[in-house]
Amino acid sequence: VDDKEIYHHIPDNEVAYHTANEIGNLYGIGIELCVNNGGNFEKTFNNAAKLVAYLLKEYNLTIYDLKTHHDFSGKDCPHSILKNNRMDEFIEKVEKYM
Repeated sequence: VDDKEIYHHIPDNEVAYHTANEIGNLYGIGIELCVNNGGNFEKTFNNAAKLVAYLLKEYNLTIYDLKTHHDFSGKDCPHSILKNNRMDEFIEKVEKYM
C-alpha cells in the first residue's frame, strides 16, 4: 500500500512468511505500508486503513482481529505508526471505514 495504489501480490489463500510466527503466517494477511521519498504518508495511512476495513469485512472479522507485525514478533512494525503512537488513530480510521 502506498499513497497511490494497493498492489495485491500474494493470494490471500497462500501462506506468506511475513510475521516470524507460525500462527500469523498461516492465518494472517500481511500488509506492507510503503512510503517512498517524497511520498505522502498520510495518504498511505488512509489507504491502508481502507484496505484493512475491506479485509475485515470480507472475512467477517472484527477490529479485534487486527494485528501488527509487532504483535507476533515484537518487531517495531509498522514502525512509523508505532513510533508516533498512532495505532489507536489507525484503528479508529479502520472502524470508520467499516
